[in-house]
Amino acid sequence: MRLRCLVCAPLGLASLAMAGFLSAGSLAGGTVGGIAGNGDYPEGRGVSLSPRGAMAPVPGAESPDSTGEPAISALAETPAAGTTPGTTVRQDSRSVPYGGYPASLGPMAGTVGPGDCVVISVKEEARRVRAILLNEKGQRVAAAEAFRQTVPAVPTTPGDAAGEWVAVLAIPATARSGPRRLEVLVFRDDGSVTDTVRNVTIEEKAFFEEEVPLNRANTALRTTMTPERERQIDKLNAILFSFDPASPRYYGPWIYPVGAVRRSSGFSDRRTYRYSNGTKDTTYHYGIDFAVPTGTPVFSAGDGLVVLAERRVTTGWTVVVEHLPGVFSLYYHLDALTASEGELVRAGSLLGRSGATGLATGPHLHWEFRVNGEAVSPDWFAGGAGGETGFSESTKK
Repeated sequence: MRLRCLVCAPLGLASLAMAGFLSAGSLAGGTVGGIAGNGDYPEGRGVSLSPRGAMAPVPGAESPDSTGEPAISALAETPAAGTTPGTTVRQDSRSVPYGGYPASLGPMAGTVGPGDCVVISVKEEARRVRAILLNEKGQRVAAAEAFRQTVPAVPTTPGDAAGEWVAVLAIPATARSGPRRLEVLVFRDDGSVTDTVRNVTIEEKAFFEEEVPLNRANTALRTTMTPERERQIDKLNAILFSFDPASPRYYGPWIYPVGAVRRSSGFSDRRTYRYSNGTKDTTYHYGIDFAVPTGTPVFSAGDGLVVLAERRVTTGWTVVVEHLPGVFSLYYHLDALTASEGELVRAGSLLGRSGATGLATGPHLHWEFRVNGEAVSPDWFAGGAGGETGFSESTKK
């Protein structure tokens, strides 16, 4: 029997596996393995930390190509100071394998999948930088505001160039395959605007599909909106859709929150819930469920600021960590918390212990990432593939 998530949002709401880098003047259920839900996003409703590695353009990718146009490059493998890929960095009470960064996809690479992200870097003095992905009809598929690579006046990366901007563009898990147009707008203080365009292809990706019958009790839990639940939804959405330029700056390496590799649910699993009253609802899963017993230590996937640590109706004991402006990791259904709101944590810091609180069919950890409110694949960050990799194999392929 496959246990399932019960609090997903309706379908249609809309690793580092593809990391296209555009850079400046060169855009160069009772048993272990229970299923939880996605929380309440949006459910029909509408300080600074030094990174141990930095998102960096591939050497030589900072110059325009032969046409004089910006070129797409990828992240270089930039190990933390004093470390090399494969070494272990000690963080709090656990060892964190260092995985490095993905190899270059080539100067004109432009393929990405649903649930992945595109990282855009602009080395240029500007007032504002914005990235927009458009479909063949000119309709917006995704958009992202850029932030300065370091917090202004508080440099966190030695040698960081003044004026460098970074945007993390989330590709919706529901995005259709096909060619897309990526526009990067650079707004300058003198009022001028530069619009750099690149073609990006969204490749087709198959996701698991299933039907899930719910009994009367679980139907009520999924479909009943109480004032408390509504307040919690509004609070969480306000966090996940926020964009604070003064947020922490952490670029990796990212780690998995538990040592287990068995997954009871995958990112973006498609589901049709059949309620006890005869109605149904089509949804998708926003994160990954790890089949771990109650009491399993749960660690932060990266450095950041704890922006939420509380018990919620549907997600139980919940922790949300902010890693970059608009980038958050979430941990649901914990049995106990050790982190508190306002606390700065490191990759590998203990956040709590897994459980089955909230709307869950059994003990497990639900883990997800949000980028500008959009749910993206945690494997894009941590580097896994289909549950085959864990902490010991977090290097991007």
